[in-house]
Amino acid sequence: MNVVHLWYIILDDFTDKHQELAHLLSIDEKKRSERFRFITHRQRFIIARAFLRKILSLYTKETPQQLIFLYNNHGKPYLKNNPLNLHFNVSHSHNIAVFAITIQKEIGVDIEKVELRFNEAIAKRFFTVEECQQLMALPEKERVVGFYKIWSRKEALIKALGAELYLLINKFTVNLHKNIELIQFNYHDQQAMFHVENIDLQKNYQCAIAIEKPLEHIQCWQWQKQGIISI
Repeated sequence: MNVVHLWYIILDDFTDKHQELAHLLSIDEKKRSERFRFITHRQRFIIARAFLRKILSLYTKETPQQLIFLYNNHGKPYLKNNPLNLHFNVSHSHNIAVFAITIQKEIGVDIEKVELRFNEAIAKRFFTVEECQQLMALPEKERVVGFYKIWSRKEALIKALGAELYLLINKFTVNLHKNIELIQFNYHDQQAMFHVENIDLQKNYQCAIAIEKPLEHIQCWQWQKQGIISI
């Protein structure tokens, strides 16, 4: 069964718990948190990493502190001890963190805070000609949302592949006018086929997931201070 479990949290809801949550992190993660110049960014990193551990512990039955992460050449994390063959991916932007979990299938997730302005130069630099044409055909006030809709979908797919974003971002085209699509392209001389879908989680954010086809179901939860609720 090809199912995605999607979790998300509002990071700033847990700011008052960040010191407590920091105890769940590994030494390496704590060192990474210390590299952030601004305290808000440091706290959000700690909260996101702690909740990744808390969520994965629900599946593995290990404590959050016991989980050991390894990383591929492009920094995508995976579990060292993984008898269930869990695959997961994480994305956070500003005040939201999203966690996607699957069994056996590669998964990618991306969330982006929609900024106020549409940057046409960035679109022309990183998007395909067809994607730029789709964007420019939109009314001007809709282009910034369209930009992040495309960007989140492309980044989710590339993260599912565990690849470098800027090596592949213009190697395939997404359809701005579809919320769900199958995307096929060549990757390392093999045909890759992914289900890519935009997910409506929070106002002023664009989120997307990508998973090896086919996808049967997405189940979503929000972890709030009061507990876990199904969305």
